[in-house]
Amino acid sequence: MRFSQRPTPKFSGGTYSEYWEFKRVFQRHVGMAQIPDTLKLDTLLAAYAGPAKDALRGCLQILDPKAGYKEALDILEKRHGSKHTYVCQLIKKALRGPTVRLSDAKGLQQFSDELGNCVRNLKVLGELRQIDTASNRDMRPINAAKYTRHPYNGVKFIYLYKVLYVA
Repeated sequence: MRFSQRPTPKFSGGTYSEYWEFKRVFQRHVGMAQIPDTLKLDTLLAAYAGPAKDALRGCLQILDPKAGYKEALDILEKRHGSKHTYVCQLIKKALRGPTVRLSDAKGLQQFSDELGNCVRNLKVLGELRQIDTASNRDMRPINAAKYTRHPYNGVKFIYLYKVLYVA
């Protein structure tokens, strides 16, 4: 029986992005570990401090530990794991940030990091096509001479990022 010595991730019922990050890290450190399902469920209960805590405690009553652990994961997925909402949040964050001027190296780097994060997460989810969908839906005329970040220039940068780094 091997269990990771790394700290267990925590989740308190925050944003969809926080849940998906928690889910991935928990799965890597606990879910894939060669440990009994009872210990996985106990670890999940200790790691979660959100509004579904009582529902998760109810999973301890299920006689089959594997079924209890699966039920607990299903409860969290229903409460916090809407893939559609997560994809929308990723794209919205990339498209709707503060203004960034071309001369603002730090702001441009942060924007580039946000776009990279968005594209990587969309690829992992198999939803990269959502960039095109969001871009077509949100496209508005913009002043090409100004490379400032505002709600509609994000579309241009997403296309640029997609052409340079994804295609």
